[in-house]
This record gives sequence, C-alpha cells and structure tokens, in this order.
Amino acid sequence: MRSGSTGSGGIETSAPRYTHALVRALPKTFGAKALRSHEPGEPINMQLAHEQHFEYMQVLESLGIRVYIVGADDKHPDCCFIEDTAVVVRHHAFVTRLGHQSRRGEAKEVARALRDLHRDWTVLDNSAAASDSQSAATVDGMHDL
Repeated sequence: MRSGSTGSGGIETSAPRYTHALVRALPKTFGAKALRSHEPGEPINMQLAHEQHFEYMQVLESLGIRVYIVGADDKHPDCCFIEDTAVVVRHHAFVTRLGHQSRRGEAKEVARALRDLHRDWTVLDNSAAASDSQSAATVDGMHDL
C-alpha cells in the first residue's frame, strides 16, 4: 500500500511511498510442505526461516512502513507468500484466486484483514470464484503480476 503526492488534475507527480505492509506468519507446515520447483539439498531450516522473516519485517519498519501481521494457517504451507493474494490500488483491493489447488483458501484471511484494517476501502474478494472451473482466471506468484 502506498501514497504519493498529486499535482493538478489528481495526477501523481512523485514516486510512490509505501506506507503499509501486510505480512503473514510462517506456518508450522512451511518447511515440509511448501511448494518448490526442486527439492533442496537440505531440509528447510525453520529457525533460520523465522529469523529471516523477522528481519524482513524489521527492515520494512525501519523504512517507516507500518507492518500488519496476518496469522499463519497450517493448512496452507505457502500462506506466508502473501504478495499474490491481493492487488491493491489506492483504496481498492482485489483479492485474487490463487492458481495452485493447494493455495486455494489462503486469500480468505487476507481479505478479512484488509476489510478489518481499512473499513473505508472497497475489497473485491475473487478468491472463491469459480472454484470448480478449470478456466477461471488465477494468479500465482510475483511473475503473474
């Protein structure tokens, strides 16, 4: 979520400044069940993963960004990869339908958090749309955005 100054006609005239970040805690199932493109040589070190996640949040806060944490969901090992669960533009959020079957359901808590944090926003929740259809539009990962 970001803000920037606007000039005449409401056109943004400066680089955006991010003000808020939504992050999600690491689930207990992350190390063993998270999706991956290849098997790592060693198991994921959960202690290190937690330390790195904490450092990530500290860096955001050091940049003046207000960090909001959505709780982990052990049913969804990849839930900490929150960047593809919603697209936010100004005061509007579009909650996505995630492509991989194992990730369906992750976005529901993100939609709830966005509604709770920003009651004046428009939150369009597409996460459950056409759940039985192979042809429905989906988003997966930062490369889709």
